Amino acid sequence: MTNALLCRGIRKSFGPVHALNGTDLTVRRGTIHGLVGENGAGKSTLMKVVVGELQPDSGYLELNATPGLIRQQLSTIPEFSVLDNIIFGAEPLRRGLVARRAAAERIGQLMEEIGLPLPLGAEAALLPLALQQRMEILRVLYHQAELILMDEPTALLTPNEVEAMSALLRRLVAQGHTIVFITHKLREVEALCDAVTVIRHGVTTHHWPDRSFTIAAMAAAMVGDAGGADAMPPEREGPDLTRADVLLSVGVGGHRIDVRAGEVTGIAGVAGNGQDALVEHVCGLADHAGFGAVTIGGVPVDGWPTKRRRTAGLRLIPADARRWGSAVEATLVDNVATAEVSPAFKGRFGTLRKGAMARHAAETVAAGQVVTAGIQQKAGELSGGNLQRLIAARELNSGGTVVVAHEPTRGVDFKAARAIRGRLRTFADQGGATLLVSSDLDELFEISDRIVVMYRGEVAGEVPRAEFSRARLGKLMGGIGAGETS
Repeated sequence: MTNALLCRGIRKSFGPVHALNGTDLTVRRGTIHGLVGENGAGKSTLMKVVVGELQPDSGYLELNATPGLIRQQLSTIPEFSVLDNIIFGAEPLRRGLVARRAAAERIGQLMEEIGLPLPLGAEAALLPLALQQRMEILRVLYHQAELILMDEPTALLTPNEVEAMSALLRRLVAQGHTIVFITHKLREVEALCDAVTVIRHGVTTHHWPDRSFTIAAMAAAMVGDAGGADAMPPEREGPDLTRADVLLSVGVGGHRIDVRAGEVTGIAGVAGNGQDALVEHVCGLADHAGFGAVTIGGVPVDGWPTKRRRTAGLRLIPADARRWGSAVEATLVDNVATAEVSPAFKGRFGTLRKGAMARHAAETVAAGQVVTAGIQQKAGELSGGNLQRLIAARELNSGGTVVVAHEPTRGVDFKAARAIRGRLRTFADQGGATLLVSSDLDELFEISDRIVVMYRGEVAGEVPRAEFSRARLGKLMGGIGAGETS
């Protein structure tokens, strides 16, 4: 079998930072090849070298297939239609005008060939994320890509959407395409990939040319720690919720979701069933019909702005830390210290004690295991995973009593995800209340004391830890048995 891609000794530096330090990658034609590594390992940089966006400093690159890159942050043009997004940059022209009918016919053939229907006339921004991902795949196929490079393609998808994506990738390979599948989710690699390459600090640490890899072996190659990548935490005795104080309460239709001290309450549901609106309602970002009164520590906070709710003890780890949780042009010190200005940071006459702020920021960076050039680095210069670590550490280290964690490990490698989950669990064990809104069932199962399932903006059911099962959660997420509680 011939190679679609061959990289040997690829090096790329950005000033003193060696993003790629002699990276090797061999991808056989007609396979799904897993490319894994922690945040900042060099995976995305290598893909940009492959498609020609970056020029390597040295090394050998051989391409025997036309590449197309699908980025983790989708390159959707929101105001364009689906059709115009797909053909952008390769528009067919007839007498100087874009031949949309001819383009639609060609795309229609592609959709039929791979079983990927999309509403071509719809506004792209209005599509669910799973359909935007499909649009990106159609775009690279329309641009005649044979080698499809997918950077974290399932990071924004629900479990059902992940299964549909996996089936689609297998169909593409059966039709002669080659896939490079970049992800932190080792279980997906195990289920889907024909071969795997691991990169660490810009160096290839291991390559499996066949399916002889295991989750533990991949974990060891990534971080030198084979333990815990596939292991569930030991069984533990849950808090006595009958006697614990309710620290957060919110009305959802005819139900109330109460989160008690010492508890992690998980929120599950297929995307678009009200989870995002619930987070916005609780945190004072927006009021939504169907949701009722919110109390924090027994105090009604309806009508309170976000800042006042923070004063009452509420903290938020947002799904998009870059957009909602940080000031990307500010330093790490400012992002950490000014989110909650402690009296310890205030000097005489209203001045700020920069030394105290710097020490606090350094402690937060260390607690979050954030990989950074220093606390004076701009937040926007961090990788997505490292920024998520920073925001999670900041919110859990700022004296709050309630934390709303909205997809807290999205786009984060498994080691960092495990650390964030551990801190959320510790926060609750030390008397805090955690509301965990996640599309990752493994995450919910790992640290939740109970899981509330949402369906069409209502509470479909509530499942205690002793009764967790994918079958039961899946039925509730699909609206079967809605209204069940335990």
